[in-house]
Amino acid sequence: REPPRVVVPRRAPAGGRLLSQGVLGELLLRSLLEETGEAPGAAGWGGDAWRLWDVGTGTALVWRSAWDTLSDAAEFEDALRRRFARRQGSAAQLGGWAIFQGAAGWRFAVRREADVVELVSSDDGAAFESLLP
Repeated sequence: REPPRVVVPRRAPAGGRLLSQGVLGELLLRSLLEETGEAPGAAGWGGDAWRLWDVGTGTALVWRSAWDTLSDAAEFEDALRRRFARRQGSAAQLGGWAIFQGAAGWRFAVRREADVVELVSSDDGAAFESLLP
């Protein structure tokens, strides 16, 4: 019953054209995590925002979520990584990011910094790599 924190994705891919942006919210996060009933991974949501860009040869997504506590953020990050591992298999590690390889050239990267969890995804390799600091 608290207002969400405003979270803005930090960066755009070089040459990207913004297609869409929005907020997922706690309910859609529960769907993302594929949880039913009470979803402990999505509990503690504090706010989020995403942006989707056309990068010429594909699309790129940057999404950031803020959590009420460090523990809530760690719990969500763990649940999100488990969800991707179920779908895409083991992750490679790169500078704090867990990188998952999806079908048709899609890659997904997840990381947490304090109480913020980020997700980067693209089907364009150059755009994907440019979004990881």
